[in-house]
Amino acid sequence: MLYLLDANVLIDANRDYYPLARVPEFWEWLLDRPNRDQVKIPREMFEETLGENCC
Repeated sequence: MLYLLDANVLIDANRDYYPLARVPEFWEWLLDRPNRDQVKIPREMFEETLGENCC
């Protein structure tokens, strides 16, 4: 199954459910999903999530 994520999914996950500092395993798992063609994030959403750190 392929999931298409937007920036809000990532922002809400970090803020409300899986803070990066407390649940790094979730983020490691999520980073591996594109390698398996299970998750895609449109470039615009990815850039929005990165904010000032982008590109």
